[in-house]
Amino acid sequence: MRALANLVVDLRSDSFDRELAAEARRRLEARGLQVEERERDDALCAWIDVAFGGGWSGEAYRSKNLVLSRDGQRRAFVSLAAQGLRYAWLRNEGARPGTGIFGPIGVAAESRSGGIGADLALLGCTRLRELGYERALIPAVGGPQLERFYERVLGARVVECIDPMRWWEPRARVVAMASGNGSNLQALLDAISRNELPIDLAAVVVNRGDAGAAERARAAGVRHVEKTIWLRASESRASYDARLL
Repeated sequence: MRALANLVVDLRSDSFDRELAAEARRRLEARGLQVEERERDDALCAWIDVAFGGGWSGEAYRSKNLVLSRDGQRRAFVSLAAQGLRYAWLRNEGARPGTGIFGPIGVAAESRSGGIGADLALLGCTRLRELGYERALIPAVGGPQLERFYERVLGARVVECIDPMRWWEPRARVVAMASGNGSNLQALLDAISRNELPIDLAAVVVNRGDAGAAERARAAGVRHVEKTIWLRASESRASYDARLL
C-alpha cells in the first residue's frame, strides 16, 4: 500500500475571509445548489454510504457537515472538526493545539464539474476558521493529484507522510451494557478517546428505560444505542443475558 500524506492549511490566510466565502457560496447558488450545515444526521450518513462507500459516514457522524443539495437531492458534502476519531495517523498533527480536521469531502459522480469541489473546500476551511481553528489538517490524502488539488485550492502543504501498514492497529469491536447514569460507561468512553484501549465501541445496550447512559453514548458518537429492559421482578439475570445474546 502506498504512503499517504497529512496536509495542513493555514486558516489565518486571507484566502478564508468571509467575502471570498460569500463569493464561493454565490457561485454554488448560481448552479442551483443550496448549502446547509448538518450534524448527527442519519439520512446524510446513509447517503454517504451509498454514494461513496467506505468508512466516511462514521467520520461524518462525528463532524459538522456542509452539504450541497439541488432539488432536494444531496450532491456533495464536506465534514469538519471531527471529534473522537482514533486513527493512528492523527496522533501527531491532529493533536496540535488549534488544529481542526478537514474531510472527508465528496462530490457525487454526476456533479463533478465546474469547480463545485473547490468552492465547497473553500467554504469548509472558512467554517473551520469561524469555529476558532488556526490550522486545518487534511489527513491521509492518497496520491499526488489530490495533493496538488489541495495545494492549488487551499494552499495546503504536506507535513507528514504515513505508511498505513505501519500505523494500522487491529481493534476489537465490542458491545457494552450499561445502566443508571452511565458513570462507568463514561470512564470507558474516555479511555477509548485517549487511545488507552484498542477497541471499537460498536454499540451500547442499556437495561433501564431511564438510563442516562444512553445519552452519554450518543454524545460520544456511538452509532447504535438500544434499550433492552431488564424485568427484574420477573426475570433472572441469566435469563436476561440469554435474551441479549
